[in-house]
Amino acid sequence: MLISFAQTAQGQRDGSAAPRTCNPSCTEQREMPLAKPNYQFDKRQRDLAKKKKQDEKRQRKLAKGPDDAAPSPPDDPQTR
Repeated sequence: MLISFAQTAQGQRDGSAAPRTCNPSCTEQREMPLAKPNYQFDKRQRDLAKKKKQDEKRQRKLAKGPDDAAPSPPDDPQTR
């Protein structure tokens, strides 16, 4: 809280006390508020990482190809 020269002179002339100021640590907190976490940014980053991981997994599966897949059991018409 800044007090101009005119205010201090005025306060002393009419006999009232000068306005009170708080201690320096109080004003520092007002000037530098704590940063709030940006949850939307964090969520977007997690979603992008998850999407990237899924895409890499899909690419590995496509590169693997059908030749490497486990053979399916043959259809036996007699067991039906």
